[in-house]
Amino acid sequence: MKKLFLVAILLGLSGCGDNNQNDTSQSDTQTTQLQTTELAAPTVTNYNLTASSLMMTPAISPLGGWSITNSTVMGASTLIDTVKDTRVSAAFITPNATQVAEVLKGGVAGVALAIAVDQLLGAVDWVLDPANSQITYKPRPIAGEPSITVLGDFKLREYPVKGSSLNEACKNMKNYIDSSSRTYIIDWQASYVSGAYFRCQMHLGDRSNYWRFFGDLSNEVKEKTHSLEALAEQVISNADAGSSDAQVATNTATQNILNDVVQAEPVVQELENNATEKCDPNTNSNCRKECDPPAGVKFNKVTHYERHGRNPDINVGSHGCMAKTGSPIHWHYDVNNQLPDGRCIVKAHNFGGCGVAL
Repeated sequence: MKKLFLVAILLGLSGCGDNNQNDTSQSDTQTTQLQTTELAAPTVTNYNLTASSLMMTPAISPLGGWSITNSTVMGASTLIDTVKDTRVSAAFITPNATQVAEVLKGGVAGVALAIAVDQLLGAVDWVLDPANSQITYKPRPIAGEPSITVLGDFKLREYPVKGSSLNEACKNMKNYIDSSSRTYIIDWQASYVSGAYFRCQMHLGDRSNYWRFFGDLSNEVKEKTHSLEALAEQVISNADAGSSDAQVATNTATQNILNDVVQAEPVVQELENNATEKCDPNTNSNCRKECDPPAGVKFNKVTHYERHGRNPDINVGSHGCMAKTGSPIHWHYDVNNQLPDGRCIVKAHNFGGCGVAL
């Protein structure tokens, strides 16, 4: 059964909260070549984004003449090394929740989405609703706490029957009536609900009928929705933690950014700002100086005590911390990365974790 659900998940059709997969075997930093013309195919764990022939040309159109010579995956971000004429440069590309949500909406990285659903919502059955950029789901009832109580029928007869759902209540009514009056109903399930009334459709061989009951439906489990942007925040957090399943989503979003002139504008600006003349550290000792602070040291730590952004879903602005800890408090940091030729590139505003900055 789980294999069938996995196929559905990869197609972006539905998911089940029983999926507890998580990939911790991958390191935080992986080196790969960015594909610039096609999206990466989703895989369960390992993946490789192969080089496009466009990367071998003098320039990629959306990047304003800059050609990518190498790319390195760092969590949810990608560091690209580029060249343009006699200059070299580098830039970090970190897709935001909206951009990753677009990837999830298309059914790519279904495993990453399923893991995020499980982390934020627990064990729920869900279905992807790409038209509204959300998933729909029904929380599973708590064991031992039936949500439906059958009080009686249209003749005001009382029944001591409960159920965790309307269908279960109807089936329990079938069992109760069968045992008390020996009618032997073949099947019975809910087919109509209005207010406190619901109808159980019964099948007796080649005949069918229904019985209308009334009950307490106040605790009935209702269908809910959860935005893909909020789930994308969790996917980004998982990618930062090194999950290759989540990095399928963030890298696909990165490829979309590189292939779009408008989305690539900030990347081009960063490449221009970071540009330097080519320098060979093997022949020129001045090419390499230690970063300040040294590479890998977290600095500029900032704690956000409230959510940020305008999305009404508080999980979007708290990187999923509201769902995980019950509080929107979370923190960010900057970190330097030093390239082989000595250049120091700042990767800014990384998600550090839930709670106050450490």
